[in-house]
Amino acid sequence: MINLLPIEEKKNLRRQYNKRLTLVCMTMFLFLAIASMIALLPSYLLSIAKDKIETSRAMALKNKGELTTDPTTALLVLATNTKLDSLSMNGTSPTLAFDSIIDKKMPTIKLTDFSYQKKDKNKKGTALATISISGTASSRDSLLSFKKSLEGDTHFSGINLPVSDLVKNSNIPFTFTFDYSDTKQTIKK
Repeated sequence: MINLLPIEEKKNLRRQYNKRLTLVCMTMFLFLAIASMIALLPSYLLSIAKDKIETSRAMALKNKGELTTDPTTALLVLATNTKLDSLSMNGTSPTLAFDSIIDKKMPTIKLTDFSYQKKDKNKKGTALATISISGTASSRDSLLSFKKSLEGDTHFSGINLPVSDLVKNSNIPFTFTFDYSDTKQTIKK
């Protein structure tokens, strides 16, 4: 099919087509933007309402001054603090002792069990807890060097390794029992 329109007329038709296409795309975008705003309007209004409510609550608390405490809440907080104090070993944590043991462990030592028994804190200068660790050592030398590294720590005392644990030459199962004390704590007392 032969197009008999002059070149100027073809350019003019092409410009009009591009204008109509642009107008249709802009109209579609405008309708899409309006539909999005309408869809988001309920959420926006809800968030404004919640913000006003929270602001009024904050102002009410601020104007109230001191918070009044319920006696049952105070008793509950006191009981919880007492339980936490009994677990805390006079401010020191058993995890500090376990971390120290793990730091001294060599790659040839495999620890399998940690046991911790808290002692009475009434006696001054005594250990806070008795710790027992079990595991396997690849050799007798590695087991003895692990024991010496534990003995070098001032927090551990009375390290007891039964002689029966030294009978085998390799893959030696062992159990250490020793006392743990926080030397900073005993200096203060």
